[in-house]
Amino acid sequence: MKKFAERVIPLVLFWVIPLISQAQTLNVKITGIRGKSGNLCIAVFKSDYDYRNEKTFLKKCVAKSTLHNDSIMVNISLIPGTYCLTVHDDADCNGRMKYDVLGIPREGFGFSNFYLKRLKKPSFDEFSFTIDQNDVTDINVRMKYY
Repeated sequence: MKKFAERVIPLVLFWVIPLISQAQTLNVKITGIRGKSGNLCIAVFKSDYDYRNEKTFLKKCVAKSTLHNDSIMVNISLIPGTYCLTVHDDADCNGRMKYDVLGIPREGFGFSNFYLKRLKKPSFDEFSFTIDQNDVTDINVRMKYY
């Protein structure tokens, strides 16, 4: 087992360290948040297929108790690429969106640089963004509540 670890660990580090060192900063400003109980759950998707099938690339939750007025700033490290980002105001901390009998969300939600003005879920292209090498990217999310 020791010889296996001696061979595998350097190989894994060879592939992982460059990915970590290439991570870029994504600054996410979330505004229009209601209440201070629960969590804000951020989901990052790498493609339209992943977004439509709810296969997150990265998920991060932050406590709403850290709010300043009705907003919060979250920093995320990502490798260069094209992404979209959603935010769910998980007020009851169950990890799932609550809906009423008509299918309308009962908890807040938001999308990267996109404010929903209709009931139809936006496409990946409508709120995707690109992170470039050696870049700091700012994203704004304005929460929507019904």
